[in-house]
Amino acid sequence: MYFVPKNVNARFEILPGFGLKELFLCGTALAIGGGLALLLGVFELPSPLRLAFVVVPPGIMFFITQPVLTGDCLFDLLG
Repeated sequence: MYFVPKNVNARFEILPGFGLKELFLCGTALAIGGGLALLLGVFELPSPLRLAFVVVPPGIMFFITQPVLTGDCLFDLLG
């Protein structure tokens, strides 16, 4: 049995509380938003609206996966 101090994190994190799992989730949201923006391009909607579909889903996913005061994130609490 190994004792790991509390201040040592066992997983790789890009930002505090933001690791590879969260990066994958944001990338998936970016791909979905990009696909929606391409579909909206068929209907000739304005570029700012299409850009919003590319930027907003990863932004929402980023804030959903950030840990709150308890140390858990909203995404883990929902799943």
